[in-house]
Amino acid sequence: MMRFASPAFVVVLCFTALSSSAYAQEATAKAKVEELLKQSAKEFLAVISDVNEEQWKFRGNGIRHSIGDEAEHVAFAEQELQRVILNALKAAADPKRAAELKGKEAKIRALMIDAEKGAENYQPRGRLRSKLEVLEYFPTAHNKLLQLLAGSQELSTHIYKHPNKDYGELTALQWFYYVAYHKQRHVNQIKAIKAHPDYPGRVRTAWSDPRPGNLARASYGR
Repeated sequence: MMRFASPAFVVVLCFTALSSSAYAQEATAKAKVEELLKQSAKEFLAVISDVNEEQWKFRGNGIRHSIGDEAEHVAFAEQELQRVILNALKAAADPKRAAELKGKEAKIRALMIDAEKGAENYQPRGRLRSKLEVLEYFPTAHNKLLQLLAGSQELSTHIYKHPNKDYGELTALQWFYYVAYHKQRHVNQIKAIKAHPDYPGRVRTAWSDPRPGNLARASYGR
């Protein structure tokens, strides 16, 4: 005698399958942005690793922010942008609107990495005065960021609006991308400072911009 599953049992099976699929998609998305966060942190630590005290404070012609200013800014942003992500997670889930924002991380990258479009004018705080202080502060902030990523759920359905209209609404997951690309932008700016013809200890050769687009001059102090 054939036995048929009850409608309720079928519904449970379908719901379980959908839940498993959503969980797998979120796990994949989190792994991808985690890799980017780790890579950008590695790039940041590498670009300041060989900077001495004179180079740390250097401000040549056309340079508004020193490498020390840039590094302090990155370190504080790594910590403070976590509050923005938490604000996003506190917002009510909005799957419909979140679906419309899908893929926006590509726009974040374009705005961040292109110095002319992603100009950032910040005021140095002068609280992390040396490379040693940055190297003490940044890893702790970065590890907390990774812990926040690992412990958060439904990152793609919670939204928080950036005050800059160019970015607009971003999901919590996209805010993690924002943190990673923010570091990479300032890594590029530090590289541009190192390429300045008056940079202490630099071999005197033709000034070449290490970044695509030859935007080194335009990126100083942004």
